[in-house]
Amino acid sequence: MALLSAGCAAPANPSFPVSMADAKAALREMEAAPKRLARPVVLLGGYHDPGFGALVWRHEVHRWAKDARIAEVSFPFSRDFDQCRREVIAAVDRAFPTDDPDATVEVDVIGTSMGGLVGRYAAVQKPGERRLRVARLITISSPHRGAAWARLPAMSRLHADMRQASEFLENLEKPRPRRRRMIMSSCRTCGWATASSVRRTPRPPGRTRGGCPAMRSPSPILR
Repeated sequence: MALLSAGCAAPANPSFPVSMADAKAALREMEAAPKRLARPVVLLGGYHDPGFGALVWRHEVHRWAKDARIAEVSFPFSRDFDQCRREVIAAVDRAFPTDDPDATVEVDVIGTSMGGLVGRYAAVQKPGERRLRVARLITISSPHRGAAWARLPAMSRLHADMRQASEFLENLEKPRPRRRRMIMSSCRTCGWATASSVRRTPRPPGRTRGGCPAMRSPSPILR
């Protein structure tokens, strides 16, 4: 952790100019004057997380919103991303029923680590399948370009699919119809984050697709 923290020390990110102090002040303001959520929020846990991460996020979001429309989904026994996708859609249907044959109700999604990839994949339109209807998707420490630890011998299909340049990640990056959404990718260790709207704002000259170097998970291309 010490090495990770050193590798993430105080990066400057012009696309997300918020200091830690500013972020904490904003959270205090939100907690002091909570507002109703614009739509239900779905919290997606990380790789084989038994549910602790999503529960912590639920507690935090409820402090700021005071709204019961929050659902969390964890993937402790999921074998692959297709199973994760089915579990997310089923959980959202249980929490927020709809008779729409093509998609769930519209939700905002917060995905931690692998949960960010699950959120993206669940929103993809696939022939003959219902999808997760996402208004806004926020990802935290998600390996959109592959996870460094995934180079280790694969323990599951999920593990292998998070390797850099895997077929799953390549397919996830294929151009798709534009939707109104936002993806934010950040490192929880140092607060490195990047955000772009679906209209794709140009990067500053000389800037590559950013991301915390230590986490090795640059922000995704948005479409």
